[in-house]
Amino acid sequence: MAKSSNSVFNPWNTFYETSEEQAAIKERAKIRDAMKAEYRKRYTNPFNPPIGHLHDPALQHQFSAQVSYAEYLRPSPKLGLIAFGVLGAAGLAMVIRGRLKTVRKNLRRIWLLRAHHFQTFNTQLIFHIFV
Repeated sequence: MAKSSNSVFNPWNTFYETSEEQAAIKERAKIRDAMKAEYRKRYTNPFNPPIGHLHDPALQHQFSAQVSYAEYLRPSPKLGLIAFGVLGAAGLAMVIRGRLKTVRKNLRRIWLLRAHHFQTFNTQLIFHIFV
């Protein structure tokens, strides 16, 4: 509410509005109470119940926005950059995974060759020592 232009803070005052402003506030409160009573009267009438449901424009707007969200994904530079980033990261991950797989396979092959070499070397050594 708008304060009076000539009012000075007084801690003993209960209201800072003028009497006209207080009367306007009370009048608006009476109108709100009358509208609430009319709503309750219509909504709770057992002989003439409301048909359907109450319509709230804000909820309708929210539901419509949720249903048509795909329409907001129109091609734009920002959406292209997002798609490039996601697809680029996925492609890079696939390339790194493939190269790591190749490196692991080569390391395993080398390890097996060395293990076979040491095994044959040890058996030949043992054979020559005891024979």
